[in-house]
Amino acid sequence: MDAFALRLAADQQRLDALAAASGGRVMVLAAPAAHSPRLEVLLRYPTAAGPDYPVRRSEESRLAVSLGARYPFQPPVATFLTPVFHPNVFPSGVVCLGARWLPSEGMDLFLQRVIRLMTFDPLLVNIHSAAHPRALHWYLQARAAHPGAFPGERVDFGAGGVSPHATLPPEGAPPGLGRPGAGGVSPHAALPPEGHKR
Repeated sequence: MDAFALRLAADQQRLDALAAASGGRVMVLAAPAAHSPRLEVLLRYPTAAGPDYPVRRSEESRLAVSLGARYPFQPPVATFLTPVFHPNVFPSGVVCLGARWLPSEGMDLFLQRVIRLMTFDPLLVNIHSAAHPRALHWYLQARAAHPGAFPGERVDFGAGGVSPHATLPPEGAPPGLGRPGAGGVSPHAALPPEGHKR
């Protein structure tokens, strides 16, 4: 087995574990293979399909993840196949996660980041580099009008995964404590959750 096939096998094991732990909220529809390096998943997490969110929420989204010829040294490209109205999702559906990919990151962690982004986790929404300016304008207004609707759901992947709550520093902590990245605050973090002081 070559290195690419070994990596795909490891990713498949991690994806299977994530799907099993999700209680049916992550479903692998098509697994990547050497002859077809594309993953397709169904994600059952609330997000905005249009500017009428939070009045109407989309509860299911389909996502395709394309793995380039240089994967894992080249980041995967995630594209929503169903409408997602989000500042960091291009109108074409391509997800903009910035330059946060490491070759050692498993596909399960990559999917967890996409899920947290689509549910408007404030640590991942990047308001300073919008892929969809109209969605950014809507997001800023909607978040001010409906602060309790963002994030759409507090996603917690348990002890084996990434918890968005584990990265919040305690009240009154010095800047940077508990935040990802060198020196503290992630360049992709937007605003802290309601009631949280920096």
